[in-house]
Order: sequence, then structure tokens, then C-alpha cells
Amino acid sequence: MKKAFILLFLSLFTYGAIYADVTWKMSNDGTLTISGAQMDDYEYSDAPWSFLSEKIEKVVIEEGVTNIGNYAFSDCRSLTSVTLPNTVVNIGIAAFGGCVNLVSITIPKSVTNIEPGIASNCPNLISIKVEEGNKNYDSRNNCNAIIDKKYNGLLLGCQNTIIPNSVDAIWTCAFNGSSTLTSITIPNSVKVIGAIAFSECSSLASITIPKSVTTIGEAAFQGCSGLSSIIVEPGNAKYDSRNSCNALIETKTNNLILGCKNTVIPNSVKRIEKIAFWRCSELTSIEIPSSVTSIGEWAFAWCYSLSSVTIPSSITSIEKSLFMGCRSLSEVNCYATIPPSVGEEAFMGVRCNEGILKVPASSVSAYQNASGWNEWINVLPIEENAPTSIDNIVNSQRPDDKTYNLNGQCVDGYDTHKGVYIRNGKKYAR
Repeated sequence: MKKAFILLFLSLFTYGAIYADVTWKMSNDGTLTISGAQMDDYEYSDAPWSFLSEKIEKVVIEEGVTNIGNYAFSDCRSLTSVTLPNTVVNIGIAAFGGCVNLVSITIPKSVTNIEPGIASNCPNLISIKVEEGNKNYDSRNNCNAIIDKKYNGLLLGCQNTIIPNSVDAIWTCAFNGSSTLTSITIPNSVKVIGAIAFSECSSLASITIPKSVTTIGEAAFQGCSGLSSIIVEPGNAKYDSRNSCNALIETKTNNLILGCKNTVIPNSVKRIEKIAFWRCSELTSIEIPSSVTSIGEWAFAWCYSLSSVTIPSSITSIEKSLFMGCRSLSEVNCYATIPPSVGEEAFMGVRCNEGILKVPASSVSAYQNASGWNEWINVLPIEENAPTSIDNIVNSQRPDDKTYNLNGQCVDGYDTHKGVYIRNGKKYAR
């Protein structure tokens, strides 16, 4: 009976198990110790110690362990310290992803393979080092990053990273979820920015794409809700930010890939790509020019502050989840005479019963009965604007009469510049 009591008492403070080729134990001070040889790869939240993820504060991996499995310690939100032995040769996908209190990572010289996103969504990470003597990786120039030597690609960065001018690529997930990153300088050596490279860097205020960049992966900057400035350096052969539009545009196709809260869409853009403004939470209004003929799925999804949208007659379809989660959207002006088709969940989360939908006067009834558009309770005709053209112009002037420009300003003497002026209530051309 006494033995049973001792076992019960110990179970309240420690856990342990043999899993695949590793043995693990968890002590009451929050230390997870792993020993053995080959750790398995896991699915998300599927590691055998995942049920203790909120309690794990320190991980000690003992000599002999060669593999840190995929998602091994993902979402261990209390984890602050990890000790890796010099027997580790592989670190799997998102092995330390979501460890929000992790502040530093040191990669042993034994490691020969590191998968993408090993520390995605670790916002407090401030120090990244690779031990001297590692054959495949380095953290040159004290850059606070992991760089693979073979391709000169930056594999993992953090809020203190300074990208060396020798880096050719920023790989997939390199800064993903680094929500404390406020600024980054991408050097002119960089040619490739991988998918999701800076996704969810919510404090990043500005991006300058150097002229050297020829490839930007999908969702590279999505979820960067604090962005106010997007600039592409002159001379870039693949991308531009024409007319100081604060957007990233693919030059050849005229497709807008990325926008921000200060974007003014140029009248030369043909398409707004999917997730272009996704989670741009500070965007308040957007006017889509008549040059745009299509908009990709999720393009404006979760733009929480978006209150008004102007959709031109050139748009024939509203794609899936286009305005999902736009809870502040209160006015939509759609100029299409025939109601564009509406995709699944296009207005999900929009308060259509409180907002106003304005459409051509002849189409009010059509919108009220069209699938998707009929979610809007208040459908009103678009007010006709007063004509802006100048007509009845007289080609005659008298120099002794006062002359005004079209802004109502009196011109001192008769202005000799060519244009249209008003004298004695009449319009004159010069």
C-alpha cells in the first residue's frame, strides 16, 4: 500500500514515456528532458508531450538525439529556453513555431539540415546564432539570422536581424509572425522573397523592394496590418509602385499583388490579386478604378476598418470571401448595371442589414433580387453627378475685364497661359 502511495505522489509532479526512439520526462519545474536517438516527425499539436505544452518552460535534449521532429515543440507558449546537443543533425518544420516567449536560438555546429519555419510566430525572438564550424549554416556579421551557405538564403530572422548584403534570397517563412519587427532593409543582393516570408509582421510600417528582386512568393507580406508605405525601387524589371500608389504591382500583367492602408489603385491596374489587402486592418476606404476587370478571392477579407468601397461597372463577379470579416463596411457603391455574381461567403461578417448599397437607378430591383446582393436591406440609387464638361466657350477676350480661373481665383491681369477662364460670367478659351 505504501508503494502505491509513492507512485501516486510522484505522478502529480512528473510525467514520462518512451515514444519511438526517444524517452521523455517532465519535471514539476517545467523542464522537459528528452533522451534517446531519433525523434519522430509529428503533426501539429501531436507530439506526445503536447498536452503539457502550456507548462513546458525549458527543454533539455540530451546527447545522442539526432532529430528534432516536425512540430515537436510548436505552441509551447511558456517555453523560454532550449538546450540542443551537438548530436542533432536535423531540425524539422515549425519545430519551435509559436513559442511566443522564446528569446534566443543557438544552432549547434552538428546541424546539417533545417526545415523552413522552425521558429515561425516567435515574436519575442531577439537573438539567433549558429555555432562556428557549422558546414551548412552561419549567422555571418552577427546578423541575428540563420543563413544557408550553399544558396546564401536567409532561413530564419527575428526583430533584430540585419540582412547581410551577401544574401541572395529570403526563404519561405523566414520572418513569419515576427509581430515585433518594425523595420527591415532588404539589400540589393536579394533576388527572391519567398512565400509567407514576412506574413503577419503586424508592426512592419514600410517596405522597399530593391531593383534586384525578381520573384516574390505568394502571401509574402500578407497580414502586415501596420503597413503604410510600399515602394519599389526604380529600375526593377518585374515590379513597380507606379504613381506613388503605395502598392506592389507586377509590371507585365498590371496586377496589384499587395496593398496597404494608404494605397491609391492606379487606373492602369487590370486585376487585384487574391489576398492583396487581406487583414489590412487600418484600411478605411478603397476606390477600385474602371481599369480593373477582376478581383481575386479574399482580396479585402478581414479589413476590419474598411467602411466604404467603390466597385466599377467593369467588375462582373464578386469572388469568394472577398469582403469576409469587414465588419465596418457600411457603404458599397457598385456601378455595374447587371449585378455581378457573388461568390460564397463574399459578405460574411458584413452588417448588410445596417449598411447601404448604392447601384444604378435602373438596377435597384435587380440587385434586390440577385443572389448575394439581396443580403443588403438598404439598396438605393446612385446619385447622378452634375456635369463636369465645359461647353459654350467663346473665343474672345477683352483685356479690361477681370478674369477668373476655374477655381474662382481672380487672375492679376489677363493670364496668357492656354486654358479656360471666366469673364463677365462667360467662359473663354485662350
